[in-house]
Amino acid sequence: MADRIKEKLLGVWNSMDLFCKVSTVLCAVMILLLIVALCTGKRFAIFLSVLQLAGVVVAVLLHMGILKVKERWLKYLVLVCAALLIIPNVNVYFGTGNRTSNLHTTVSTQNTPITDEASSEVAAEVIVEEEDKEPAVVETNYTIEKGTEYAYMSDEWNVYIATAISDSIIQVENWGKSKASSKTVDYQYDVGTYKINDSENGFTWLDDEQTAFTITLQDSDNSRMKTAHSVTFTINISDSDRYKGSNWNDEIACYVYTNDNWHTYRAIPLTETLVKFETWSRTSTDDDFVYGYDLCVIDTGDGETDFEWTDEEHTSFTITMEDADNNSYWKDAVFVAFTLENEKYAFSDVQSYLASFIPGEDEAAMPKASYMYSNDDYQEVMEELAAAGFTNISTEPVYDIVVGLFASEGGVDSISVDGTTSFSEGEIFKKDAPIVITYHMDVEDDPNYESASESASDGSSEASESETSEAEDTSVSYSTNSKDTVKNGNSGVYAYKNGLNTLLSSSYYIIDFDEGYVYWIVTNDSSCDRVKIESGDLNDVLIITWHDGDDTWSEGLHFKWKNQPNHLIMQDQNGYEYDFYPTNLEDLLELRDSKTIIDR
Repeated sequence: MADRIKEKLLGVWNSMDLFCKVSTVLCAVMILLLIVALCTGKRFAIFLSVLQLAGVVVAVLLHMGILKVKERWLKYLVLVCAALLIIPNVNVYFGTGNRTSNLHTTVSTQNTPITDEASSEVAAEVIVEEEDKEPAVVETNYTIEKGTEYAYMSDEWNVYIATAISDSIIQVENWGKSKASSKTVDYQYDVGTYKINDSENGFTWLDDEQTAFTITLQDSDNSRMKTAHSVTFTINISDSDRYKGSNWNDEIACYVYTNDNWHTYRAIPLTETLVKFETWSRTSTDDDFVYGYDLCVIDTGDGETDFEWTDEEHTSFTITMEDADNNSYWKDAVFVAFTLENEKYAFSDVQSYLASFIPGEDEAAMPKASYMYSNDDYQEVMEELAAAGFTNISTEPVYDIVVGLFASEGGVDSISVDGTTSFSEGEIFKKDAPIVITYHMDVEDDPNYESASESASDGSSEASESETSEAEDTSVSYSTNSKDTVKNGNSGVYAYKNGLNTLLSSSYYIIDFDEGYVYWIVTNDSSCDRVKIESGDLNDVLIITWHDGDDTWSEGLHFKWKNQPNHLIMQDQNGYEYDFYPTNLEDLLELRDSKTIIDR
């Protein structure tokens, strides 16, 4: 078949003239570029690819005479123009240059050092230019709190995280994502380490509260940052990978303006005067808007923009703005109004939001959000909470592990802090607030497990009667063996029920050493499978081999602990283990006899 297809395609190709062959190759390239544009959400590239394909189609129709014109050379012109559009199409993905987006006037990237007399540590000392007008050398003595993180979003794929590793050095990392619609980013690589008092990098604080700074940054692995840029980093409020780099948070006041189906703009107050503008985008009208890139940071008090609140309640503001990177929809500066997005905000700006995470003398902050502790080792969690300053910590086991696929022994199930099981990272509580860590344990570790399994194995009145009878003589309800011989696991008949507590059906094993068969029963199935015992016993391993047409596979049955028949393990051909517990033999035999037996 492959040879026939190849031969047919070669025949079609050889029958084409040179014009059609060139058109076919160009069409294949353009379809590939269109697929790439659709996957990356580059609307301008999509437009160019569709325009190119249309040009090739028109050229072919002219060549075939379907479209009739006098000028025969016109088809060549249309084909060449379509081919030349490949250059700007490809450049969409490799364009360089600094982002020129602004709010009608220059953004707040001032390089004047802070001169707050109350904070001499961040005051800048300027060496006056010499009379020969040589370039001035600026020496600074900035400081930064160790461990503080700042972020800059260069585009919808790249976020830069600057972390203070000392009071004068920051380390910058690149974080990225695999698709434009993603809300999370992952660490990619280290960009570099910078001394903030190095005059070469142009480091400057934008405010006394140290919520934002500018610095000259270069990243040769990012097409937008191949050359050095002066960029603005703002305080990073997200320690998780979700929305990392954005200053948006539904607890902080945020103002929104949307100008088309693909972009929305969020204005987030950093302080009483600094406002950060972010561009959010989406690749489909069915998707949510996700963060894309930092547009700018402005100072509303410096008079450099026409920013103006529309009311005393600060529910909206007006400003003249533009976005050069959204030029296909936004060609000129426009006077627009931003309206409050989240009327129930708790904090008017990022600065007050961060202040809420500074604990008082008798308070402590949660090291992680509640969901981040799921299935962590409870002892390590206890140590982490104690190190954070909490003093009233207790634990409580939950004996709920049956199969062990979804929880690990000792793994945290939930954490209750002062009565609540939902808390965010950095949330503040009293140091002596009662904390209860609930963690998973195996059901057989429950001190009441043995008696519970005896009663739970059969809810019928016959089970209770069997327990009474067992005390009076040596019989057991789940086997024809006596209380003494049932431990041997090599004779008589046994009855077991699965421990998954499924709502739709239950499954059972009848292990019949007298006849040499194992019966597999499912309650909602009209048939019952019968499999021959190959070898072994339940204290070692009992092997059964299934046959289904040409397929065969083996399973093993054994007591979980030797000489303890109250817990049976079935191990399948892949090594997975499943738990079964004793059930009333008489009832199970009656259920088996009501079904059609099929030999396997």
